[in-house]
Amino acid sequence: MWLFLSITEVYKKRKMNFELELSKGKQNSLGETLKVVDFIKNNPKKVELLFQCFYSENSLVAMRAMNGAKRIIKDDKKSFSNK
Repeated sequence: MWLFLSITEVYKKRKMNFELELSKGKQNSLGETLKVVDFIKNNPKKVELLFQCFYSENSLVAMRAMNGAKRIIKDDKKSFSNK
């Protein structure tokens, strides 16, 4: 019997190097920011790895990490509420 996984299931189980993904693309674009955001939405325990990218020596990675964090917080106000 063959076992088939959907692309989403494979994507969720895959590990991702955030710093590498955020460094891709042209400087005046989001690069792979939305890909990283989508990954974190499916793996919320990995959000700390995104926060660590704030301190990257690559300013483009840090900027995109902040943009991604903003998107995650905006979409998930319940988890990031200060109440």
